[in-house]
Parts: sequence; structure tokens; C-alpha cells
Amino acid sequence: MGRLALEDIPRQAKRRAKSSEPCPCFFSYLVRNIANMPLIQITMVQGRDEGTVTQCAKEVALAVHRCLAAPLESIRVVVNQVPASQWIIGERSKAEIDANKESHT
Repeated sequence: MGRLALEDIPRQAKRRAKSSEPCPCFFSYLVRNIANMPLIQITMVQGRDEGTVTQCAKEVALAVHRCLAAPLESIRVVVNQVPASQWIIGERSKAEIDANKESHT
């Protein structure tokens, strides 16, 4: 998550944010705004082209925007791509399963 700019902090919290005293209004500001920032994580096996993955992430963000009525600019979508050799199903990797399928074809 990115850092908050001082311009984003309510005026009454700015004075306390610069001091060492805890500021209840600053913390409530953080809780209020972080709670409205959905974070969606997609994990998939590597291999799809970048354009397809990007389009998927954008469509997921739009779906969350429609369902939750969250501001689109507050929605975060993170795509993690895992190598097939590290995607384990039971005792075999996805790469092993795919290789086995190809050898039987």
C-alpha cells in the first residue's frame, strides 16, 4: 500500500501526525480509508500472455466496483504468476502433469 500524503490527512490530524503523541483522529482516518480499499489477489500458473492477464485484472476490478460500490481508484488487484514447476497438485507439479499428458498423446 502506498504512503498517504499529508494533504490526504484531515487538518486536525496533521498537527498530531508530526508529533510523537498518538492521535485518535489520525488512526480513525486510516481505518476508515483502508477499510474501503479492496485488495484482490489472483494466483495462477505462468503461461498466459501479459495482455490477457492485464485484461483479467481490469475486469475483476470492474466487477468488484459494481458489486461493492467501492471507488474504482481504490481497488487493488494483484496477479501472482507461479512457475508450473512450483504449482503442486498432490505430489506432482503442474509441469510434471503436463509432461505426462504430452507423452501419452
